[in-house]
Formats: sequence, structure tokens, C-alpha cells
Amino acid sequence: GNWLFYLPAVWLGFEPRWVLFALSLNLGYQFFVHTTWIDRMPAWFEFVFNTPSHHRAHHGRNPQYIDKNFGGMLIVFDRIFGSFVPEQEPVDYGLEHPYPTHNLFWLN
Repeated sequence: GNWLFYLPAVWLGFEPRWVLFALSLNLGYQFFVHTTWIDRMPAWFEFVFNTPSHHRAHHGRNPQYIDKNFGGMLIVFDRIFGSFVPEQEPVDYGLEHPYPTHNLFWLN
């Protein structure tokens, strides 16, 4: 159902094929940032863009990684607003604490 969020772009006059092209590029980039195959990127790239290293820290439950690195594509805004942290130690993925239910509606 996420295609509903892209309808306003078509209503504003963008051609549907270009909207789908932009969506495809973003989906490819999201695959890129969720990989563990890439350790570090060049410093100039890591300064501006969200990289796999930054995104791993975003998903970590290590205390220094909680509520950090929110940028989906650009990390520069996290640097500006103080929510940036570099990946310094191995990331422990998961939840901070277990939830008392498996009810998907309550969890969501």
C-alpha cells in the first residue's frame, strides 16, 4: 500500500514512469544500506550520505546507538542536529527490552 504515498506526485504533474523510477532508485539504495557486505565507504561519502555502517548503528540496541542515525538517504542532517553516531563497536541487533505480547496490533 505504500504506492498511495506516491500518488500526490502524479497528481502534481510528474509522469508516473518517473515516479516509479525514483521509487526504484530509493528501493535499490535501501537494499544497499541494509547489507553487511560493505564495511566502510570513502570519508567524503560517509559525511553526506547514509551508509551501511551508519545504518547498522541505527538498528543497534547498544546504549550508544539508541535513537541515532535517522537519515534515510542523507546523514548530514543527523550531524547538524546531533543525532549522528559512527559505528565504533559491533552492533547488537534487536529490541532494548522484550515486549510482553506478540499481538501485532498492540506492537504496531
